[in-house]
Amino acid sequence: MKIFRTEEELRQAYLPPAERRAVRMELWNLERAYGPDRDEDGDGGAIVLVEMRDNVETGFTDFGLTPENRGLVGAPFEASWYVRPNGQTGPPNGRGAFSALLLTSNEFGWVFVIPDQPWVDVGLRRVLIENLTD
Repeated sequence: MKIFRTEEELRQAYLPPAERRAVRMELWNLERAYGPDRDEDGDGGAIVLVEMRDNVETGFTDFGLTPENRGLVGAPFEASWYVRPNGQTGPPNGRGAFSALLLTSNEFGWVFVIPDQPWVDVGLRRVLIENLTD
């Protein structure tokens, strides 16, 4: 997994175009929600890019997601949405990324960006699709 709080962190990371676009869109959403002067180490949250080697059931305990609850698969997401390669949201098309919001308080949340790739856990994919918002 990779965590992004700033555009500078995103610029320094090598990411495929669809993943870069999805992370950038979520960083912009954070800035719109919390303003340009948001505290990047406190209020406002961060973006977490889920990668192929991440274990979605046991690898996210730092976010309060336990293996007993199946990690990301059992996460209490507030909402999920799908970002297409053109930056628009819409139904999954196999070329974009899912985004899912996990709130930890009124001032902080994590947005998980999960590429729409064959390696994504079937249970996680099901949860993301079931929770898609318009």
